[in-house]
Amino acid sequence: MKLTKNTTQGMIRCAAVALMAVAAWTGCAGEGGGSSDGEGLNGKTKIAQATLEYTEAEGGAVDDQLQIAEAEENIHVNGAVYASQDGIRKAIALTNMVKGLKHGLEMYHQDTIRREGDPEPVEDGFMGDAEEEPTTTEEAPQEVDATIRAAGIEEVRRTRDMVAEEAARAGSESLEQEVALLDQLIANMEEGGTAPVDYSGEEFGAADGFGGAAPGGGGRLGATPGGAQDIGYLRRLIEEGRVPAPDHFEAEGLFSEHDLPLEGASCDQMLCISAAHGFGPDFVDGGQTGFVQIGFSSGLDAATFRRKPLNLSVVIDRSGSMSGERIAAARAALERLVDQLSPEDRLSLVVFNNDAAVLMGPTMVTDPEGVKALVNGLEADGGTNIEAGLRQGFTFVDAHSDDPAMEHRVILITDAQPNVGETGESEFVNLTEEYAARGVGLTAMGVGVEFGYELALAIGRVRGANTLYLEDAEKLERVFDQDFDYLVTPLAYDLQLDFQPSQGFRIRDVHGVPDWDASAGTLSLKVPTVFVSRNKGAIVVELEVERGSGDPL
Repeated sequence: MKLTKNTTQGMIRCAAVALMAVAAWTGCAGEGGGSSDGEGLNGKTKIAQATLEYTEAEGGAVDDQLQIAEAEENIHVNGAVYASQDGIRKAIALTNMVKGLKHGLEMYHQDTIRREGDPEPVEDGFMGDAEEEPTTTEEAPQEVDATIRAAGIEEVRRTRDMVAEEAARAGSESLEQEVALLDQLIANMEEGGTAPVDYSGEEFGAADGFGGAAPGGGGRLGATPGGAQDIGYLRRLIEEGRVPAPDHFEAEGLFSEHDLPLEGASCDQMLCISAAHGFGPDFVDGGQTGFVQIGFSSGLDAATFRRKPLNLSVVIDRSGSMSGERIAAARAALERLVDQLSPEDRLSLVVFNNDAAVLMGPTMVTDPEGVKALVNGLEADGGTNIEAGLRQGFTFVDAHSDDPAMEHRVILITDAQPNVGETGESEFVNLTEEYAARGVGLTAMGVGVEFGYELALAIGRVRGANTLYLEDAEKLERVFDQDFDYLVTPLAYDLQLDFQPSQGFRIRDVHGVPDWDASAGTLSLKVPTVFVSRNKGAIVVELEVERGSGDPL
């Protein structure tokens, strides 16, 4: 299937760059399309057209266009996905992994029929061992439908086999790692889920050592949308023997962990956005589906990339819920972070429990060892007043946010379980948005198996923000030694894609970004921020092929 492109170039608006591109995806069957046991793409099929607009973080004028990979051949045969590019095939496999896993977990967790008076599910979303007893006077037993549970397990097993097949075809080590994750999840489901390991008092990474330097070498960097940068929390839960709830699995985090490059013209700009597509059956219901991958890349060279100096405040949770491995992880994170700073960077340190306390006001980092010493004896106790700590950190950064030569950011290290001051998700989102409007971004880093995932994800989706989870010492080392400079470097803001499917197609779903609307038949999706990354990021749009009159294929 050949893809043709029609683009318009950028324009200046309100002293900022508004980058606009228009693309039409047009397909025609390649030689040998179709088969005796399936059906091919016949004639020319215009899939969709789209307009794209965003503001570059640096405000410089660039010649931008939505690139479409050419010479693509896609053939649909019943029961299989066909796309010539490995990047789009991998993206489709990950999309189907999201769909299959969510579907299987939904069935698995529907096996418990809750009655009035039954204990609520525990805070982290698991059905199971709650502390409270039913408040009704009569017995309120939990009824388990073994058939539904077995169907959920089978759906996850089917998902695992699909990922394994693509991993073997492509020789993909990263997909093989997902197969291992799904194997562990299936074992957890078959065993009914087990209690989490008690890590209280265990030193985080005590035996791991933290040697190593940031990787060298060149090559083009990638770009990923903000929000969740991993599925580390879900991985940790599965490793602990748990069966996560479906809403603990976010496509945006999974995509950000994988490199999803698309073929086509090389990127020589700060941010390049391209597209490719494939066809195949919907993983859940088997319907004919088109998968359009919107790919993100950058022309920045990894060997020469240097982030801007930072105006940074690190806010550390030292409340009682952070005892044991969590406070040890927070101390280790701060030490690793300081190793990435230079005398050009300004840093302040704030800790909080019942209230906020300042360990160091805004100071240029000329004595990194002295900064590390400030948290060496940090212990956990008291309540969790995230609001007080976060507000103090924002205030410190905001005081110097008029310096255009610096990147202005707060890093919050917490288990995200507020119980003092403001505790509602909306209040923290409002606070983060207030300072985002003043040019101050936020990176939320989670620790601990009982992590307030929903809160961290909500504030991490605000403009200028992102979030990740430090599940182990290896992850902590990778985040700070390899990825730190990228996590604090936005490339673009307020990206909006308006996507109009052609007749015969309709929007089925969007994966990799939470803010989208297709109620009027036209997809409008928004990405508040795009960050530099080692990986080429992606958003995947599913298009349902409408059968009946005017069959497009």
